[in-house]
Amino acid sequence: MALGGTGTGAERAVPEWFGDDGADTDALTEILFDPERWPVFRVPAADGTGLVVIYRNLVGDYGIDHLLTRPDRSRAQRRACSLT
Repeated sequence: MALGGTGTGAERAVPEWFGDDGADTDALTEILFDPERWPVFRVPAADGTGLVVIYRNLVGDYGIDHLLTRPDRSRAQRRACSLT
């Protein structure tokens, strides 16, 4: 995943670009991509909708899923899926 830089995808984001020393980034990466865990984050919006981000840590099928939740629906909608 390329962040910042020229946008060509040739550069990887460097923690120092964002004021981090890198150690915290390494520790977070170990947690986010641990095959024993599936971290989930929910970002709520004021109208009740929400975005759910799931780190799918299946060995051989890693990915990050993005789901949209709405208060008027009983099921989440998959909005995006990216492979790591």
